Amino acid sequence: MGNQTERTDLTKMISGLVGSFPIESIYVNRCQNKTEKRELIILIKYSYSKKRAARIRQIEEAFNILPAVRAHCFTTRMARAKIRNGNLFLFNSCQPHKLLYRDAKSAYSPIVEEFDLSRCLQHAISFDRRENKKIQGFEDAYYHFKANRSFGLAAFMLHQTIELTYRYLSILLTAKERITHSIRHYHRHTMNICPIYNSIFDETQATDLILLRFLEKAYRESRYEDEFNVDLGMLDQLEAKMVRLRQHAQYIFIYTLRHYENGDYSGQDAPACAAVLRDAGSSYQEPLRLVC
Repeated sequence: MGNQTERTDLTKMISGLVGSFPIESIYVNRCQNKTEKRELIILIKYSYSKKRAARIRQIEEAFNILPAVRAHCFTTRMARAKIRNGNLFLFNSCQPHKLLYRDAKSAYSPIVEEFDLSRCLQHAISFDRRENKKIQGFEDAYYHFKANRSFGLAAFMLHQTIELTYRYLSILLTAKERITHSIRHYHRHTMNICPIYNSIFDETQATDLILLRFLEKAYRESRYEDEFNVDLGMLDQLEAKMVRLRQHAQYIFIYTLRHYENGDYSGQDAPACAAVLRDAGSSYQEPLRLVC
């Protein structure tokens, strides 16, 4: 991390977390996105069910106050199911060499011994096809309404196409979806989680700020106001961004998949989505000695 104080704070937080919650294991990804970060994958025992969702948020928020740390929390059952169903982010993140802490009394592993990588990849491809089929439906509707000069409805369908594409990327890159309709929020979130995200919007540019505000207005008003006015030039600009975002999302997925399909998988540096680039060209230097 390059910051001894923050490293010490992280160690203390992990120790406190282990003492306060039924933590099964903690894994770490090294991040290389503008600033050096570590990404913690925290697995809590499934039996801890009371107020589980609130506790997961509490754990993630506690770690996310550290600027060089990003935390993702899952139950043990959730993590194993997501990996089995093709989530490459968790498969990569929960590799044995990334283990930071494990309950000494447990033999649990999110990746089971009989794990079938080829089946996992097939599930990942199915996820990609399923999500893109939904997204394509909204994109087709956008072009339909635009061709029929129903620009208000076209703007709404364009918003949904962009939103669902960002949602797809969030699930692909973090195994979680964001509960929001804000394109600005999704854009910033993707910038934080994906080193190769080629920013579709530039918030330093006045034009892009106007486009982001328009998208928010399109989502709120186009469904309820018959006279929702849409500037065709603005719609064309957003259409270009929509096309670019969808192409970029597919590039990220295909780039990831090819690492598995073409490589001799050893289980040591399995790349997955954003983690492909986090792992590339760097070796993880473990700063914390918490493995039991």
